[in-house]
Amino acid sequence: MKHSNSQKKSNTLSLRFTLLILFLACIFCTAFYVLFYSPVFFVKTINVFGTGQYSNKEDIRTIALGATNNIKSFELSKENLKILILKNFKGIKDARVTIEYPHTLNIVIEERKPKFLLSTSDTNYVVDTSGLIFGEVQQKDFELPRIIYNDKVGIGILLEPNTLNTYLELIAQSKDFDIQINDIKLYENYITANLNTGEEIFMSSTQPIAESLAKLKQVYTELKDSKNDTRTIDLRYDKVVVTYR
Repeated sequence: MKHSNSQKKSNTLSLRFTLLILFLACIFCTAFYVLFYSPVFFVKTINVFGTGQYSNKEDIRTIALGATNNIKSFELSKENLKILILKNFKGIKDARVTIEYPHTLNIVIEERKPKFLLSTSDTNYVVDTSGLIFGEVQQKDFELPRIIYNDKVGIGILLEPNTLNTYLELIAQSKDFDIQINDIKLYENYITANLNTGEEIFMSSTQPIAESLAKLKQVYTELKDSKNDTRTIDLRYDKVVVTYR
């Protein structure tokens, strides 16, 4: 009798163990199917946020759709997608990619901010503080300092650091001195710019910009008081040279 009860108990434990193994096997097979064969994890929805003047939501979505075609959300490299977006859209400074499982992709865009316009003979570009030319625009749409540039440029090109630093310093210092300048041209030994009142300014590229602008501020104030019709103000020499219309 004891042997019979022991046998029944052993059979029950064996059955339970077998059922447990079958249950776990079913779970594993189901999970394996869902992960690798079911379409539930394929990227179906792509949301793009933060686009504006220098990036297009639908263009970004199209790039992302191509990059995620037949790829499951858990297999997706967010970093590679970010690199792809930044490579194709120069107006984007940064992109943050997140995944909402099972199949939604969120892309948050940070656009570049223009610091000045760069004008060639036939085209106007926007440039940010890193010196990257990232967009082609109409000048009338912007109230930004304008740089006149003679060399060949295009979207995606970085300005030479020394040239960029000169532009940025001149723009920043002119604001500090409350002087509105535009149409800046950089030559080998000197810089020219136009005041918003029409006068053309000449500055030495070897002298500190702040020193030249301080001199300009003083001279310009004196000229306004004299009510003379000034054409040019040359700050390159010890003595300021002024010509009149």
